[in-house]
Amino acid sequence: MPDENLAEELTRFFLTIGLPALPDDWDDRIRLIHQRVVDVNQRVNLTRITGADEFLIKHIADSLLLLAVRPDLPAASLKLIDVGCGAGFPGLPLAMICRPSHFVELDSNAKKVAFVDDLITTLNLTNCRAEQGRARELAGISHHREAYDLVLARAVGNTPKLIRECRHLLAPRGGRFYIYKTPRNIAREMMETQRAAARAGLQVTRSPVFTLPANAGQRQFWILERTTDG
Repeated sequence: MPDENLAEELTRFFLTIGLPALPDDWDDRIRLIHQRVVDVNQRVNLTRITGADEFLIKHIADSLLLLAVRPDLPAASLKLIDVGCGAGFPGLPLAMICRPSHFVELDSNAKKVAFVDDLITTLNLTNCRAEQGRARELAGISHHREAYDLVLARAVGNTPKLIRECRHLLAPRGGRFYIYKTPRNIAREMMETQRAAARAGLQVTRSPVFTLPANAGQRQFWILERTTDG
């Protein structure tokens, strides 16, 4: 894990996105995460992506792609919430690299949250915690409301709904959504997103389009910045 050619391609990819030097135990930690996902996925529907190479590309490399548009994150001290984290992506790989920041892994599924919580303990990620709930519920709790510098969302089907449910989680000014998107057939969704963003006092921009290793697909970030107290 992985084969030699993919390992070289991943190394080049990480250099391209400006990833800092990986921790010495990085390979062991990724193997552990993968094995736990494979084992638990037999009982709990965590993810359809379990093959070793696909896991490395579509979970690990894809999660860390955020660093291509936010190269400051490994040294920054921010509060981030990963909405609908599922098996812990993108939050866990990012928390392993961005140690000064604090991450909340949020999901409404209790079994997925229990899995992520166990991984956090096993990996000794003291800058990360898992929480069960829905974003719209957390937004009404004082210590979550307007508390997060970044809201991350990687598996979102309805971006306007995400805006409605998560906008009050953002810090009053400068808070940002980073939404992982597949850049195809998005014209209508972008128009609807821009309308929803305007109502929420958010400004929308898009990152360049990135290609994942082994030509495993393309990724773009929709970045929604809170510019008013809407």
